[in-house]
Amino acid sequence: MSNVRSLPETQLVARFEKQFVRGPRIVADLQIPSGFSVTTLFGPSGCGKTTVLRCLAGLERPSGGSVRVASQTWFDSELRINLTPQQRDVGFLFQDYALFPHMTVAENIGYSLRSNRSRGLLDLCVVDEMLQLFDLVGLEHRRPGQISGGQQQRVALARVLVRRPKLLLLDEPLSALDATLREQLRTQLRRLLVKFQIPVVIVTHDRTEAIALSDQIVVMDAGRIRQTGTVQQVITRPNDLAVARIVGVETVALGTILKVHEGLATVQVGSATLLAVAPEETARTVHVCIRGEDVAIQKGTSGESSVRNHLPAVIQSIVPEGPLVRITLDCGFELTALVTRPACEELRLQVGDHVTASLKAPAIHLIPHD
Repeated sequence: MSNVRSLPETQLVARFEKQFVRGPRIVADLQIPSGFSVTTLFGPSGCGKTTVLRCLAGLERPSGGSVRVASQTWFDSELRINLTPQQRDVGFLFQDYALFPHMTVAENIGYSLRSNRSRGLLDLCVVDEMLQLFDLVGLEHRRPGQISGGQQQRVALARVLVRRPKLLLLDEPLSALDATLREQLRTQLRRLLVKFQIPVVIVTHDRTEAIALSDQIVVMDAGRIRQTGTVQQVITRPNDLAVARIVGVETVALGTILKVHEGLATVQVGSATLLAVAPEETARTVHVCIRGEDVAIQKGTSGESSVRNHLPAVIQSIVPEGPLVRITLDCGFELTALVTRPACEELRLQVGDHVTASLKAPAIHLIPHD
């Protein structure tokens, strides 16, 4: 990428609220680290993710607060500062891509490079570079209606990135594509974003997309930020029950801590007893959170291993989900396991089978029950 210029480090700090007339109140408290990173606003539809994104872009005016990038103030309600989207120099990719139907692929990509003094002229070298980068060579003379959805997505992204904005904002970038194409483009999208080394904020309600693309996840619910952290922190150690449900923890059951010894808690869940890492906060009643991929299934009794929990179980249901199989177990409480199709076939698992479910103590996350 010979024409890509190096960008100064950018750090965004946004603390604002947006109150809609006779509507919801959205409260944001975001910090985007310097240098390249992908921050994902994740949560159910209607929780305020897109509103936060539009406020960052300058497309919506917050009711109060501030937005700052490095030494520049984009918005400050007290100082009455509110820069336009053009002054903020952000790139915004809309859900529907908003390509110009009457323009060719090359013209769409080069649209933002038009000169005020020589309107209509394009920097052809830069456009050619973007065509190569986004695997669009040979399509430059076609119009959006003549290319596939995945190709349209790459054209829209190239058009946004060709200006090398300070911040890139993506609103549900893969939602317009079918499930198969979304799966194919997740890795490709992350690879393209890495090439440009621009801070990125993405909005999505797709758990797999958030995990695949993110360095940092911001979980939102009902207009509030519930938790911010790395993918590992948020997915495996949700702060509370609401976050656990939003990020899709497969098993959430109520349990009672019987005792704590050397940092390990003995927990009664239904008629089963588990050994888990004790929570930092003292509590007797807890929500026991277990991710499906952390549950191993085997037939017969378990041999010696470092795994602390071996639960006799009966298979209640087997449901294929793409490359994985969701298995519901009765082990004194309802436990969900996610195993690969080959593993399920190799074990010849069937409903009604008696099996052993194994999981490590650190894989069990305990949330104190309020």
